[in-house]
Amino acid sequence: MRPDRFFAWADPALIDQIELAKHQRPKTFENATGILHPGATRSYKQVQFGEANVQLTFHENDRLDVEA
Repeated sequence: MRPDRFFAWADPALIDQIELAKHQRPKTFENATGILHPGATRSYKQVQFGEANVQLTFHENDRLDVEA
C-alpha cells in the first residue's frame, strides 16, 4: 500500500462500462500503459479533469474464487 493508491476486487462488468466511456464526448477515459503494474491486463486513465485524474488498472488473470 502507498498513500496515493489502493487495491480492490471489482466486478468485471466495470471494464465494459469504461470501454463505453472511452467513446463518449467529451472524452473521459483513454487507454493507459500498465507497464508499472506487473501482471496488469488493461489500464485506463481518466482524462476528464486537468487537476487530477484516476487510473484504473485491471489484473484479469487474478481471480478471487468465491462460492455463491
